[in-house]
Amino acid sequence: MSFTSKDLVQLYENKKKIYGIETYRHISEILREAKSIHKKYFEIRRGMTDHEQSWKAFKGKNLEKILIHILTDEVKELGLKISLGNNF
Repeated sequence: MSFTSKDLVQLYENKKKIYGIETYRHISEILREAKSIHKKYFEIRRGMTDHEQSWKAFKGKNLEKILIHILTDEVKELGLKISLGNNF
């Protein structure tokens, strides 16, 4: 088992039930919670305590994914779509 980007999105969705459209203001809180969960999975899977490097890679890779998730709903309401990369 591991903590994935889908889990990060689920954390966001859980907070969205509490904060509604203002959830984006709680990204730091969500990332702190995600870091704690990620560390537990990392230590169980790896049997190590040096989690910081793994967290930085996870955060870097998945921050874009969570931001795209947040923006997608708002952009759809405008009748638009998000284009990733050079897909024009």
